[in-house]
Amino acid sequence: MNTSRRNARGEVSVQTILAETVSLVSRYGYDGTTIARITRVTGRPASSIYWYFDTKDDLVAAALESTYRRRPGELPSWPKFEPGVPLAAQLCRALGAEFTPAETEAPVRLGIMIALEGNAAGSPVQEPFRGRRQLARQQIRAWWEFAAEAHFGSPREDVAEWMTLLTLAFLDGHYISDVGADSVPPRHRGGEMVARALSGAFSHLVSRPEPLPPPGASPPAREMARATPAGPGTQDVLLATTRSLVAERGYEGATLTRICERSATQRSSIYWRFKNKDELIRAAVADPFLTLVSASRLGPVATPDVWPSMLAASLQRSVIAAMSSQDTVKAGLLLKLQRRDPLSLGSQAIQLGVAREVAALDAWIAAAVDVTGAAVDAAELGWTVSVLREGLLLGVAFGQSYVTPALSELTAAMIDGILAGVAAETHTSTI
Repeated sequence: MNTSRRNARGEVSVQTILAETVSLVSRYGYDGTTIARITRVTGRPASSIYWYFDTKDDLVAAALESTYRRRPGELPSWPKFEPGVPLAAQLCRALGAEFTPAETEAPVRLGIMIALEGNAAGSPVQEPFRGRRQLARQQIRAWWEFAAEAHFGSPREDVAEWMTLLTLAFLDGHYISDVGADSVPPRHRGGEMVARALSGAFSHLVSRPEPLPPPGASPPAREMARATPAGPGTQDVLLATTRSLVAERGYEGATLTRICERSATQRSSIYWRFKNKDELIRAAVADPFLTLVSASRLGPVATPDVWPSMLAASLQRSVIAAMSSQDTVKAGLLLKLQRRDPLSLGSQAIQLGVAREVAALDAWIAAAVDVTGAAVDAAELGWTVSVLREGLLLGVAFGQSYVTPALSELTAAMIDGILAGVAAETHTSTI
């Protein structure tokens, strides 16, 4: 940014440009936020914008940075680990602010959306979010190393890495799943349930005779449809191409012209199959994304003691499906986070479909709890599992791979940790 060109009057112009750019990015993404759109909504010519910013990337990066209240160096750090203090109590204090509704959530969601958009990769526009995320990861990793050292006498790499991954998954999942923050009861957004879950995972890791294999860092498998040879112009190629373009450029950037060129499909052929681009993107992105999410559906509880392992296995199925369909996950999450007005058909379908899956999960847990007599709030446990699932899916979209049997084992341990914590609290309250 050309700060030397700003004065008191210019500062007002710059703030207007930044605010309007943020609004456009939230609606149209990075690719769809053009200088032409910015000039149209601000009423200022392109020359005025370039007077302050050398490039569109500089402008968008400055706009996103302006949404954060604090600079990275001013961000609050995780509290110091305290040996001798119960782990769940420390985690509850550390996570409490993160799961409390706040205006600071919107910038993080916007940062996630831009970080997902493939066309923005390597651009300065991703730095406002990535810098903060990296700092948060370092602090969380250091905290878990202290926790492991307090138990073992050394900062166990396997324990610290798994616990960092799970902690970030909960935080990420909260930001992308609680989109309608005002509609989520505050009791569902506290850190207590997550603290118990993480405490259960840590206890399981430190009690194993052998360490779990570390979570993988290699990119997950790409879209099966893209790896399967097919003739140009076929519907499978059309849908896979559309999905890929949405993952790269967002809804706006996946233009019919680009879709036609990459899939070698005539525009008339697309209109023969779909009424418009909106319906094409819903079929290419929303339908497979919701199929992937529904992979976690659960059957009836056969015996009272198996429902936690059933819940863990359902999450494992979702992650396995996601790792074979990275473009589906990335494109689906982009549409879910989109703030286009009105929402596209694909965005509407994903938001409604995910809400239905969450409701079905809550109902299943309520039935399981009723059968077993477990003293746990089904809606709170359902929220916790849903948040973890969406956080893990975001990890897949960012290129994280998982050792899924280990992940399922840790999920079961987290559920056990929640149930044990609730049971202990219930017992204490009745004494």
